[in-house]
Amino acid sequence: MPALLTAYVGVNSLQWFGLMAKLNKKLTNAQKAAKRKSKLERQHKYEMVFMNGRQVRVKRPSLIEGIPEDDFIRQNADPLWLHQNEMWELINVEPL
Repeated sequence: MPALLTAYVGVNSLQWFGLMAKLNKKLTNAQKAAKRKSKLERQHKYEMVFMNGRQVRVKRPSLIEGIPEDDFIRQNADPLWLHQNEMWELINVEPL
């Protein structure tokens, strides 16, 4: 590229029009560690699924002792606790 053009147009405008490559700065070790940590947190919080042919992030279901919350409550809750928490549909009523 002629020096006359760079002097006339300016370096910033050449970057704006994509005529000159932008230099990428390397991340520091602290920035890399922070990036890795946030990625791991995101992976634990969300899972990737396909919806309508696109890959989307969906919150992971919360687990108690490796079992989904609803199943854990269904297995371990007594009728009194279910009644206090208004979960009447989960109460097993035995006919007389």
